[in-house]
Amino acid sequence: MPDTHIKCPSCGHEIPISEALSAQIRSELETSLKADHDTRLKQAIAEAECRSRASLDIELADLQAQIAEKAQKADEAAARELALRKRARELEEQYSQQADRIRAELETAFRLEEADHIARAAAAAEARVREQGALE
Repeated sequence: MPDTHIKCPSCGHEIPISEALSAQIRSELETSLKADHDTRLKQAIAEAECRSRASLDIELADLQAQIAEKAQKADEAAARELALRKRARELEEQYSQQADRIRAELETAFRLEEADHIARAAAAAEARVREQGALE
């Protein structure tokens, strides 16, 4: 079967119809495949971005939860430290009051003992003076 030829309107060269049609079909097919490829590529990129965003959102939520937990622990530690400092001040005050009370009790006891000792010494001295007076 002889090929039918067509003439190029620009240059006048004769081209077989089968070759012209196959070139046109090839061109249309390439365009269609390229468009399909571009669509699929954009869709794959969008899906990958969506998965990536979801993963990052989960990671961000986890990090925010960790920050909140650490902030809560820091607040609790600060509250415990304040309570401990308050308790230390109270104990210092109690110690100081107790030391003052013991010091006052000891001073009173010492004065009483000293007064008693002086009274006994005076009584003993008086007794010796009477004895000497009686002996003389």
